[in-house]
Amino acid sequence: YQRRVRGEFMEYPNALRFDLTPAQIAELTDKIIQTSKATLDKIAAVTEPTFENTVEALANESAEFSIQYSIVYFPSHVSTSKEIREASTASKTKLDHYDIEKQAREDLYNVVCKYKEKGEKLVGEKARLLEKILQNFERNGLGLPADKKQKLKLVKTKISELRTKFQQNLNEDVTYLTFTESDLEGLSQDFLNSLTKTDDKYQVTLKYPELFPVLQKAKIEETRKRMTIASLSKCQHNNIPLLEEIVELRKEEASLLGYESHADYMLEIRMAKNPKRVFDFLNDLIEKLLEPGKQELKQLLE
Repeated sequence: YQRRVRGEFMEYPNALRFDLTPAQIAELTDKIIQTSKATLDKIAAVTEPTFENTVEALANESAEFSIQYSIVYFPSHVSTSKEIREASTASKTKLDHYDIEKQAREDLYNVVCKYKEKGEKLVGEKARLLEKILQNFERNGLGLPADKKQKLKLVKTKISELRTKFQQNLNEDVTYLTFTESDLEGLSQDFLNSLTKTDDKYQVTLKYPELFPVLQKAKIEETRKRMTIASLSKCQHNNIPLLEEIVELRKEEASLLGYESHADYMLEIRMAKNPKRVFDFLNDLIEKLLEPGKQELKQLLE
């Protein structure tokens, strides 16, 4: 990929690593935090703020942190070693906690505000970057009373932990369905040979390399139906309680920040800007597509 530094493009190789041990993941995680903290401490200590030593420096730190974060978290999705996946997930949790801390640093917010007060005329991407950095600080509780700020930090931390657990449950799921060879009519012999077979039945997991071929190529409707239902209900017993708690915490997060709902909070920085525009758009689509949809359904049923 390419990364822009001081106006020039520099080539970097693919940074993803597939050779990290659990110990190396833990060590690299600590190093990422130490490096980030040192960089941010330097920015916060600036006495004569400029665009380059505050706004641009924060943007560069954020970009570098994101790259390093991906290196240690990616193995949780792809490694065949449970120990490595667990180390990677633990790394994500630690980095998420640190990220919540750094997004709520008052000293960094103050130094950016101090630069803004200079009134330098910015245009284009520079003006937008300053606006977005300040907005991000405020959306993470800067400007709130101390008690609400601390409460928001706890809520965000809990949401992060629950989201990580939710994804970990999906990553570690080992559910499989069994089918006869006739049930899997339409699938290639190579695909069948790749499956675990017990007592003349094939075990098909809900992992994408097995799920998608069955949904796309199996000729038996009941086979596709069973796989679809199993996939859509994967981890429901473990993840539904997590999701319900996340929903409640997101409502609390939005309320602490002064928004009517989580939707208002999320849409503020997106194209729609507010829930009303979303509902107006969807209702308009319903009116236009309802009749054509009925006609298409009629054709399918025939």
